[in-house]
Order: sequence, then structure tokens, then C-alpha cells
Amino acid sequence: MLRAIIPSPGEQVPIHWHNLPLMFVPSLGLYYIGYLARKKNTCLLRAAVAPLIIFGSFHVAFGYVWLDPRYGIYNFLKANYCLAVIAVSIDLAFRTEVIQKVTEQKRGGDNGHSPNAPQLSSPSKQKELAVTGLISDIREGMYICHAARGLEYDWGQDVTVPRETRRLERKPFLLATLRQLLHGLLVVDFIDSLWKLIPALQNPMGGSIFVSSLPWPMRYTLSTVLHYSTATMLQYMLQTSYDLMTIFGVLILRQSPKVWPPIIEHPFLRDSLIDFWSTGWHQLLRQVFFIFGGFPGRWLSQKLGFGGGIGLLFGTFFASAMFHEIPFYFLGSGFDWRAPAFFMQQACFVFMERVFRRVTGRRVSGLLGVIWANFAMGILSQNMSDSWHQRGFGSSAIVPESISPTRRVILPLVSYVLDS
Repeated sequence: MLRAIIPSPGEQVPIHWHNLPLMFVPSLGLYYIGYLARKKNTCLLRAAVAPLIIFGSFHVAFGYVWLDPRYGIYNFLKANYCLAVIAVSIDLAFRTEVIQKVTEQKRGGDNGHSPNAPQLSSPSKQKELAVTGLISDIREGMYICHAARGLEYDWGQDVTVPRETRRLERKPFLLATLRQLLHGLLVVDFIDSLWKLIPALQNPMGGSIFVSSLPWPMRYTLSTVLHYSTATMLQYMLQTSYDLMTIFGVLILRQSPKVWPPIIEHPFLRDSLIDFWSTGWHQLLRQVFFIFGGFPGRWLSQKLGFGGGIGLLFGTFFASAMFHEIPFYFLGSGFDWRAPAFFMQQACFVFMERVFRRVTGRRVSGLLGVIWANFAMGILSQNMSDSWHQRGFGSSAIVPESISPTRRVILPLVSYVLDS
């Protein structure tokens, strides 16, 4: 039964154009649950549909793969997305109350549809109203599924939101987001292209950021550069994905720019790890990690008499560890303890900062805080990047060479100038 859902490595189905539409099945199922979550008396139906979405998402995540190792990064991202779909499906399926925005709860409305609205006598007008209402419900259901931070819902009211720098009028906002998207794509391409120039990362199966043939000062200088470039790559991959979602939400779904605030704010300048994880880094998977680990961890720690906070903290980071490692394992790259160790190390460091604040009455901050955060993230955490690169992250074709501006234009131009 398990192997029917998650085939063994080597037995997966290669992804081709004819089965590519299957990759979107989890999203369709999720949108259906999101639509039902806005309707009364649908809890049983949602609970019945959820297992189908969960099993289907597992199968899409690990049953279909790009066989070319150069595209291994896309197998990893696909698996991560499907795991997020599973978490959101579980969350939406077992909520007993109709999901409403905070503004709807305050005005006591029924998802914006007033039961006292006058009935129109014209059948054509009633049909038009019904179609408009259906489209609105579908749109709101899709938004629930992608409202990762839950900023308009009760589960996201304590999320820290980075400072907005774009004008909030629709057209200027869209243009600024488009410029931000193009800038992010160029950064991703530039880093990916430079990685391909490093011999250690040219093997499609992966390579270490610690080049043993180099003297140790150069070896660890290179590893530090590659580690920070890996973090920057992840930052801009997330940012460009979010920018695409933002443009879709504002342009197609006609949502307000206010519901699409920034997700990342100068992560390498944060003056504590608490500040890094709450403000500097993104919160897009916050609810996913709560569902997979934070909430169960809180329940367990309360049962053991330790209070809920410590269980929520360590459970959330444990869920993040498994979320980032399980795809590698089921896709045939084996299990590497270093990536989970990184996340659990971060949980310990965050806990230490909380203890420091409780004991001293002062939070970790200032220049020493910046140095501490960068030491913890930039020096002590390099094994995390090495784990990913040894399994092909840096050697993957994140941006195919055929559409890479850096490799098609910039690097040949630089080479021409240096040779002339």
C-alpha cells in the first residue's frame, strides 16, 4: 500500500509533457477544500475529501520525478509544495467553524453575503448574482489556500510583517512588484551561473562546499561565500515565487495590495536569531510547521508539565527539519543528519536567547547581536549548505542555460573584454 503511494527510488514515473498536468491535481483538491471552508455544514465533506488530497499529494510529490539530475532541484521543490498542500488540507479539513476574515467576524457577516439582501425578481438578475457569488467564493477559497501567513485571519494576527516600501495604489504597486520580480530573477540567475564556474559544483550529482584540495584558510573562505550565496539564493527564490503570487492575487483575483506585504527584510542584518526567524526570514511556512510539529509539540509538552511554549518552539523547528529533509530521502538521496541538526540547533539558540532575556531583562540586540546571529547562521550552520550541495542543489539547473542572461550575455561579454 505504501509503495503504491510512494514508490521506491528508481520506480518513479518520469515526468513528461503528457503527465505534467497531474502535478497540479493537489492544488485543485486544495482549492476545493478552501472553497468548502467558506461554507456552512461542510466539515464532514472536507474531512472525507482530505485523505484523497493527502494521498494524492504524496504520490505526486514522490511518485513522479525529473530523471535528469540537473533538474533535481525541481523534484525537491515539487515535494515541498505537496507537503505544504497536505498541511493546509489537514488544517482546513478539520476546522469546525466557517473560516472568515477578521473583518467579517467583527461585523458578524456571513462571508460578506448578507442574508437580508433583497431578492431580485428578475431570473436573469438572480442567475447573474449566483454566478458572481460563486466566482467570489472560489476566489476567496483560493486565497485561503495561499494566505500562508494568515494576515487577514485569526491564525495570523501575531505574525510580524516587514516594513512596506511600495506605494499601495494598484498600478504603482504592480509595477514595483514586477521590477522586484525581475531583479530577483536576475539575482537567482547570477548566483546559479557563478556556481557553475566552481569545479566542486559542476558534478550533476553534487559536490561539497568544503574543497579539501585548498589550504584551510581558502577552503573555509570559499565555503563561507558559498554558504551565504546559498542563503541568498533561497531568499530570492522565495521572493520571486511570492512576487508571482502577489501579481496573480492583485491583478487576477483583484485583491488589495495591502494583503500582500513583504515577506523578508534584510535577514543578514538582524541582531538576534529571534529577530531573524520572526522578521528577517519569511513566515510563509509558519502555519505548515505549526500543523506538522508545533501544535503536537505544544500538546505533548503541556501533557508532560513543561508548558506549551517550549514544545511549540522545538516542535516547529523539528517540523521544519523534516520538511526540508524528507523530500531528499524519498527521492533517493538518502538521509543526512546535518540538515535536521541545523534546525534543532536553531531551536536551541532561540531558546537560549529567551532564557537570556528572562534572566537579564534585556533582549539580544545591537552590534554584538548582529555578530552573534551571523556567527550562528553563517559559521556554525555551514554543514546545512554542504548537505544540500552534496545532493545536487548547486549543480542543478536552477535556471536553464538556454534562458540564462548571465551565461548567454554577461559572462561572454566579460570574457571578451578580458581577452581583448
